[in-house]
Amino acid sequence: MKRVLIAPINTMLFEEVMAFVRVVAPIRYDYVCHFYRKEDQYRSALAYVLLCLANKKLVGEISRGVNGKPYLKDAGCHISISHTNELVSVGISNEGIGIDCEMESNIDDIVINESFSKKEKVQVTKDDFLKVVFWTAKEAISKLYNEDWYSSPLTELTYNNGELKDTAMREVYLHQFSFLNGCICTASNSAEQPSFHLITEKEIFGFLNYF
Repeated sequence: MKRVLIAPINTMLFEEVMAFVRVVAPIRYDYVCHFYRKEDQYRSALAYVLLCLANKKLVGEISRGVNGKPYLKDAGCHISISHTNELVSVGISNEGIGIDCEMESNIDDIVINESFSKKEKVQVTKDDFLKVVFWTAKEAISKLYNEDWYSSPLTELTYNNGELKDTAMREVYLHQFSFLNGCICTASNSAEQPSFHLITEKEIFGFLNYF
């Protein structure tokens, strides 16, 4: 089982989301409030709501392991969280999973020069959108293994006929979903295709009202 929930941010249900997290996960709420910007607080709180939606129940507090890797004590699944300007995404799986989401406009030449291999750079020159596909893949692998796979060119990513692979780590399976000039990518050791679900504000609002 691999499920990915994606919430585009159009308008913020700030008060509703923050009130929900404050009641059902006060430790998470305190963590969220440490962010200075209201937008960052919202994204972090919304990620918690998506985890509840993905599990179809309240999931309790998010615990943190080595290097801050998040996990749920009682949900019986692995999780990964990512958020950026206009997207929040979470992944759940019955085995290890890493997820990342990013907007194409956030990947600049500095990132490419520092993190992409020579062969990856060649591919990006032929298809500009691959810069965000490759970046999210590197981040997702980093989250899967809880190690740094993105600040230097350790991967050797290829993208052919819609299939994303890392030829340097063949035991890793990568799946990507493009949306709103951005990309969501998962990394795992299972070939199973994740199910990607776009969550609307109406669904979020309905879930919050249910509880």
